[in-house]
Amino acid sequence: MQKEASQIQQEVQHLFSPNPLPKPLADPLNLLRPVVAFLIAIQLLLGIGLLVFGLAQGTVELLIQAGVLFVAPAFLVVVYALALPKQTTNIFYLRSFKKDASSYRIRELLEVVLGRGYRLSGIRDPRKRVPHFLKPLFLVPMMLAYAGSKYLNLEAKEDWKARLWRSLADAKGVVLDLRDLTEFVIEEIELVLVSMQPDRILFIVQNEHEFAQLKNRLANKGVAVAPLSHVVVWDEAIPGNEEQFASRCQAYCQQLPGHVAGLAVSAAPLIQAFVKSTHALRLETASAWAQYAVGIAMLFALSSVSGETDRLGEWPWLGFVLGTLVVLQLALLLNHFVGVVKKMRMAGRFNPAYKLHLRADLMKGLGLGLLLIVMAAGLVFAGIRHIYTGYLDRAEQVRFETSYRTLELITMDAFLSGGPAIVDAQTLLEALGPSSASPFKLNGANLDMVNSPGSIWVAVPQTETEKATLGFSWAGMEIAPRCTPETLSKLEQEFAADSWVYENCLMNGH
Repeated sequence: MQKEASQIQQEVQHLFSPNPLPKPLADPLNLLRPVVAFLIAIQLLLGIGLLVFGLAQGTVELLIQAGVLFVAPAFLVVVYALALPKQTTNIFYLRSFKKDASSYRIRELLEVVLGRGYRLSGIRDPRKRVPHFLKPLFLVPMMLAYAGSKYLNLEAKEDWKARLWRSLADAKGVVLDLRDLTEFVIEEIELVLVSMQPDRILFIVQNEHEFAQLKNRLANKGVAVAPLSHVVVWDEAIPGNEEQFASRCQAYCQQLPGHVAGLAVSAAPLIQAFVKSTHALRLETASAWAQYAVGIAMLFALSSVSGETDRLGEWPWLGFVLGTLVVLQLALLLNHFVGVVKKMRMAGRFNPAYKLHLRADLMKGLGLGLLLIVMAAGLVFAGIRHIYTGYLDRAEQVRFETSYRTLELITMDAFLSGGPAIVDAQTLLEALGPSSASPFKLNGANLDMVNSPGSIWVAVPQTETEKATLGFSWAGMEIAPRCTPETLSKLEQEFAADSWVYENCLMNGH
């Protein structure tokens, strides 16, 4: 079989020479699978690296950054599971672009009936395509907009007919929607009838009269439609039409050959005018890569600018654009999720095995995504909690330093004014006065600060020649009025190095 296919390909190549064999239709979603997988892997590796480094260094900020880095791949994992196809297109849906909106329900039902062994798609309406230079910038919205879209997701330019012919070689079947017979649709039908065996073709009509009309129209061109072709009627006004449609489609699916159609040499004359030269293809490829490069440059420029707070202040519209992009991604993801759930409900009626497959894929994607989000939330919460705890500790230290400074000023004033001698904590508390004494509580020889691990005492009694010197303890660590190097080391670890208490002890060190 492979030898025969190779001979056919050589024969077709000879027919087109010196032009190359046409490429299949472009499949942006299938091409994005390795790109998205690479992005997920890189972000996860960066996140894990920051997590390990943060734990080793004890740096809370790195743990928070690791958590933030886990959010992006979590989102991409969900999109990867829900939006990106797992195989190339092997059933083609050909129709008039004007029927896209009304054909969406048909294609949902066809996908459900076909099941996991097939992927249904077709050429995207050129007016609905995302330009190449915007694809890197709007990567996630583009994936979600293309996946399951009523406009389908395969792309081609002026050589669409040649590329469709090449793609039909790798297909197992074709669905032809005859409800709007434009000239382009007629061309597609001619190509399919010459390229595919009758048992691989399914015609969709609104009534039997449309099919008879088509046969007559094609007969005038010398193209015959097999009398035993598969024909299904789609008319939502007919009661029970959906069930009849699904039943006929199931019969079509069951008799589809297991192998692909292969290249049809007999169809080569129909596409000769659509085959591009090597030079034209090179120009097209260069143009596409140039546009991608512009898009990637725009993405990097936007990322660098968005990181500058000052610039965001100068250009507030940039923050609005970024916010809008996030909202758009979430809205499209929610919409796609709802679409998958609806498809599962439909599969419950017409193909329960496919429902189980959809549910398994959905649970795997959501499960892994939620696991990463929970990890990210845990890291960020732990980091913020640590920072908040540190903030509270520092606030306590500042409050204690302020109170300590107040008591020192009182002892200084008592010494200079010749007032009552400050000889112990009791006299120090009495010197404060009722309003200033509220933060303190007398505890033996010490003045404990309320709601604080700090305690102050009179270390050296006041005399006529020397003012009172205060000592203090913090969380059970006793600090002498004359600080030793060991004490200073503990203070530096507990308090900020630029705190007033530390500097005061540093001046009195010995």
